[in-house]
Amino acid sequence: PLCTAEIDHYRKLVKYHPVEWVGINEGIQFVNELGYSREDVLKKLHVVKSNGEVAIGAYAFVTIWHSLKFYRYLGILVSKLKLVPILDFFYQYFAAYTYKKRIAHDKK
Repeated sequence: PLCTAEIDHYRKLVKYHPVEWVGINEGIQFVNELGYSREDVLKKLHVVKSNGEVAIGAYAFVTIWHSLKFYRYLGILVSKLKLVPILDFFYQYFAAYTYKKRIAHDKK
């Protein structure tokens, strides 16, 4: 639910910049072609850049921020200050916690 809310927020801004949002259910073949599993992309945010490179975790968020008008300066600031690795460190723990919580909820 948390990830969905954030992505929905970004989707509202898509009209300002071209971002193609692909849900896991619609894009599983594409995900597999990139060498990832469904579980991989459920655990962490993945973004495929226009050059084909895949950004994961906080790097994916910064990629999104750079492409959205209202977040571009945040992306630039975080990148210039070299904060992305630090954000990614914390994101890894957050993503693992959120994934485990979701799996536990789904098993109920």
